[in-house]
Amino acid sequence: MKKRLIIVNSIIIFCSLLIMLITSLFVINHVNTNDANGKIENYLEFATQIFDGNNLDETKDVLHNIDTDIRITIIDMDGKVVIDSDRDDVTDNHITRPEIKNLETVYNRYSNTMGRDMLYIATIDDGYYLRIAIPMDDINEIITLYVAVSIITLLIIFSISFAFTSFFIRNSINIINKNVKKLAELAEDNTITDLSIDDLPIVLDALNNELKSKIDIINLQNEKTNTIINGMNEGLIALDKKGNIIQINNKALEIFDVALNDVINRNYIYLIRNVELQKLIDACYKDKELKKYTCVRENRSYSVFIKNIEEKWLDGGIIISLIDVTQRMLLEQTKKDFFANASHELKSPLTCIIGYQQMVTEDIVTDSESIKEYSKKTLKEANRMNNIIIDMLNLSNFEAGNENKDIDEISIDSLINDALDSFQSILKLKNITIYKNINNVKLKMHKKQALELVTNLIDNAIKYNKENGVIHIELTKEYFSVSDSGIGIPDDEQNRIFERFYRVDKAKSKTMGGTGLGLAIVKHVCENHGFDIQLESKINEGTKITIIF
Repeated sequence: MKKRLIIVNSIIIFCSLLIMLITSLFVINHVNTNDANGKIENYLEFATQIFDGNNLDETKDVLHNIDTDIRITIIDMDGKVVIDSDRDDVTDNHITRPEIKNLETVYNRYSNTMGRDMLYIATIDDGYYLRIAIPMDDINEIITLYVAVSIITLLIIFSISFAFTSFFIRNSINIINKNVKKLAELAEDNTITDLSIDDLPIVLDALNNELKSKIDIINLQNEKTNTIINGMNEGLIALDKKGNIIQINNKALEIFDVALNDVINRNYIYLIRNVELQKLIDACYKDKELKKYTCVRENRSYSVFIKNIEEKWLDGGIIISLIDVTQRMLLEQTKKDFFANASHELKSPLTCIIGYQQMVTEDIVTDSESIKEYSKKTLKEANRMNNIIIDMLNLSNFEAGNENKDIDEISIDSLINDALDSFQSILKLKNITIYKNINNVKLKMHKKQALELVTNLIDNAIKYNKENGVIHIELTKEYFSVSDSGIGIPDDEQNRIFERFYRVDKAKSKTMGGTGLGLAIVKHVCENHGFDIQLESKINEGTKITIIF
């Protein structure tokens, strides 16, 4: 490559100089020829002015005195030389000479008489041909000298240009070779050694392949990142240092109910209209401190975290994350309600127990009948409190899923019959009639949870039924249903009956010894086993609960 560049540049320089030499030679020759033509034409005009047809010698002498190089020839009309300023022995007939045949036209030709190149021009004057000739020796010498000097100059300039070109090309090639090696390092191509500019196409091809590979990796990484970001359940927004949105995931778009093209690369105020949140974002830009905020959109609660990022990829921008805390807040509220209700439910029987026992121990009641009655009431309240605690523990275990591993094939129809047997006394007491349509059904369930499911539904149907009422129990492979003819549930309370400690008729529940946790337990048993619950109820007509397997 180095030699090729030097040769090419040398040829270009040489050709350029040669063209310049030829052009200048042509110009000089043209100028000198024009000057000579003008000069000989002037001599001819001067000769015609002094020649009168008789003063031949005088005309010759006058012109010869002006310039000894001027040759004047006077020729008669037959072409015979009458007088010649340079030769007396000219005998050739000149009628056929081109300057005689074409008068007043300058001709450059070789003179056999003079033995050199001459310029000729002729005209007719007073019955004679007047011909003027001047030698071309001076012009030819000038051109020859110019050519010689130009050739020498050309060779000198060419030599100097060749030397400088070689020097600069070598230095430039060395720099390029170093850069080629650096490009090869970037391309991670170790297959070529002793790299030079000749290997540049190969290195560029390898670099192009490496860049494509890197770009593919980056695109894949971006795709993975976008997939992860858009798959998050948290809203994520990235703002640059000017407050423009440069990244936003699908969850954030869903939260703010906007399209990507409406907000991307635009200021965050086009997305966030909450004034308090805007103030916190501006404050985060100023003091670089983490800001927290809770906002509500479409009945959903979100914890908002606003953090300033100083790393280069964001350079002072901000990351805003929005975490849906609706369920957590509901759970916290549910826990508060649960503990409040649990405390209240346990406080009532404890108060009764303490009150009755104080009356006995402090001798406020002394007769044996009263003591026996209060002892029965104390035992009843203790049993009620025990039932509440047992149900609370069962509910806690069901919610935690601690018993989901011990799954067996349970005969549900047998559990129903066993439960009905255990409730015979109260069924007789309230004169409730049972109608059964029970098939032989086996399900894979935890036995304790299956028993709680069946027992609580039948227990509720008995407790909240009327005297002389009826209960219909159905069991198929698709569902299990229990319906009663009891007090029913108001429409506005039907969505709450599966909450902990919630009772439709609180006074009757306490009388019947209910804990308020039965249907909450039923709900969690269904959730643990993937069952659905359906509720149908009308006031004073009864309630039907169906478990769909």
